[in-house]
Amino acid sequence: MDENERDGNNDRQADGGNFQVTDKRRFLRLAQGEEAASGAGEVGQSAQPQRFPTYVEELQAKLQASENQLREYASRVREAQASFQAETERIRERLNRNFEQRLEAAKAELVERLLEALDNLERAIKVAESGSSFESLLDGVKATQAIFLRQLGAAGVSVIISDGQPFDPAFHEAVEVVEVDPELEGKVIETHQPGYLLGQRLIRPAKVRVGRSRTANMADSQQQNPA
Repeated sequence: MDENERDGNNDRQADGGNFQVTDKRRFLRLAQGEEAASGAGEVGQSAQPQRFPTYVEELQAKLQASENQLREYASRVREAQASFQAETERIRERLNRNFEQRLEAAKAELVERLLEALDNLERAIKVAESGSSFESLLDGVKATQAIFLRQLGAAGVSVIISDGQPFDPAFHEAVEVVEVDPELEGKVIETHQPGYLLGQRLIRPAKVRVGRSRTANMADSQQQNPA
């Protein structure tokens, strides 16, 4: 006999005896079953992960995507900087090598040009040692000078022409002032040491004697010693 039948018999027996007995055990079991089911539901609900509203999840996804993109950009920038620095270093080293090579080539070319003048000078010395005439020695020295000037000209060096030209402090250095006629006032009378240009660049100014007329000298004297 199951529990439901026993509960029915108990009810019927109670009716025969003019009093009613209610079995509370069935209601207790039902209440306990409902509590157990409710507890199981709560456990199942608590086991599920916490969910945010849809718009919050969308914002979180966008934020994560932005952070990933920023990290990617930062990585690319670092790579570009490293590549740029490496390329800059390679260019600098290549330019240094090219400069050194050009410098060595220019030195070799200049020495080669000067060797011709040196060879001619050595021949002039041998002529002098052999007891040849002074004229032969002078010709050898002049030939050496001509060779030297020609090689300087090939290198872009030119002599500053000064004699008879107006004195120019940009190219001339006065080492002496001499009294001259009025038409030679302020002009170079004689070059004491020639000056040279490399292209348009002054290498050395010419040291010259400058003319000063008697009239100009008298005017300067009067200004220094007024009556």
